[in-house]
Amino acid sequence: MTYRTSAIRNLERHSYAAFSRREQSMGMPLLKVNKLSVREFLAAVTACCILIVNLWAGYEIRSISNELTMLKRDAVQLDARYKSLKKTEGLLESPKRLGLIAKELGFHSPANSQIVRLED
Repeated sequence: MTYRTSAIRNLERHSYAAFSRREQSMGMPLLKVNKLSVREFLAAVTACCILIVNLWAGYEIRSISNELTMLKRDAVQLDARYKSLKKTEGLLESPKRLGLIAKELGFHSPANSQIVRLED
């Protein structure tokens, strides 16, 4: 195995910066702009519009999904509240309970002479 000396050749020194000072000071364009045909330009604009509409539609779908989730949660809570209130209503309107309250307040059944019948 032989050892050879190697020489690194660096004929021109290049800057690794994207926009070097030399290019800016010499008036060289920073970006090369390719000229597009009308068809290519319209295709690019159409692609951008499709991308924007797609992003907007995705946002709207997520927003509506979140609203539906919140509404379903509210519906479950309202249904539980309705069932609770119906149960309480049933307890409050029970004839046995109303009879006990009437006795506590001193009410009694009316006599036949106290009942007035209305006819058409």
